[in-house]
Amino acid sequence: MTTFMILGLLVGADPPWKYMADADQRNDLFFVSVPLTETPPTDVAVEIKWAGVRKHFGQLRFGAGDTIRIAFAVDEMADGSADVYLDADRTRRLTPAMKLKEKGPTWTATLTASSGSAEAERTVLVHWGPKAKVLGVATLGGVEGMTKIGDRDLRCRVVDGDGNGLFSDPKDVLRIDLDGDGKFDLFREQFRLRPFMTFGKDRWIVHGRPIDGRVAFSPLRELGKVGLKIPPSLPKNVESMIVEMSSTDGVSLVLSQPDQKLEAPPGRYVINAVNFVIPAADGRRWKYAFYRDSAVAPVRFEIVAGKEMMVDPLGRLDFALSVRGTNDGIKPGQEIQLQTTWKTSTGLQINTVYYGDENIDANQPHAVVELKRDGNRVVGRERCGFF
Repeated sequence: MTTFMILGLLVGADPPWKYMADADQRNDLFFVSVPLTETPPTDVAVEIKWAGVRKHFGQLRFGAGDTIRIAFAVDEMADGSADVYLDADRTRRLTPAMKLKEKGPTWTATLTASSGSAEAERTVLVHWGPKAKVLGVATLGGVEGMTKIGDRDLRCRVVDGDGNGLFSDPKDVLRIDLDGDGKFDLFREQFRLRPFMTFGKDRWIVHGRPIDGRVAFSPLRELGKVGLKIPPSLPKNVESMIVEMSSTDGVSLVLSQPDQKLEAPPGRYVINAVNFVIPAADGRRWKYAFYRDSAVAPVRFEIVAGKEMMVDPLGRLDFALSVRGTNDGIKPGQEIQLQTTWKTSTGLQINTVYYGDENIDANQPHAVVELKRDGNRVVGRERCGFF
């Protein structure tokens, strides 16, 4: 299904919205499960002194899609209880000092969510389910403030529904005190953060921001249309593709079906992220994730009111291999580190590539790079990830 969210740039003169969390909160939460494996991700160093009978490892993307994931380790005891280790600073190392200090199976922790150059601390609840062997994470509390719908000033609250610490995603929850009684009725005054909402006879565009969570509404006016064009640089058997775009005035779109036109506010847009899946001959899948390259100026696409346009989100693909940290040439016998890059002409670069299931160690992010002599003889081979 094609969906999109509108992220608006709001007037800074309004009173600030505030994030509020109660560390004792145990209900009204939206938990996400952290996929667990018996082995750590290949780039995570483990220095834990184990005391239990089973080891579990997982990682969670907390923040925007290009942020480094947070690693977890679960040291499961014979009675089903567990010690949990959390790499909150994203060092990609799990050490004894990272053990959560409270008595389980539920702990509170502080994590930093980032989007672009902005970041903010969130209080999260971490829960270990000993019977199901499930590790869950939920963002406590939410952001609150006042907004205006037409000539009405209304109190709102946004709750993180997908566990990434941000407050502008389609799965996040918006509560509006429509009757002004100072409470949020969870049946009549709770909504998903949809791009358009109707109050009475009027339709409104919903504007939100990922870090401070502020929400605003503007009248729905004339729209343009945009469609997804499968890039000619990719095989024709692409199974799925999700494209995230945003405009200079804060409008964000998510395209997911090439055969459908999406209504969108006019403006100049850039590509922020592209995810797609290509089937392999053995029945498994290649999964690719490209994100905005902050080092280059992005290509902009113009959506015009009353007109349609098709977007090629990748354009030309350029793969490069360079030597890391060497400026004086390479000498015989010298050990070198190679840096792989894969960029698009629309201003993106590869972030991760998976073959099969990303939660299986053998299928962790990788590409195979071979060094060959004359005669096509392979003298070196290494697996390399894109991060």
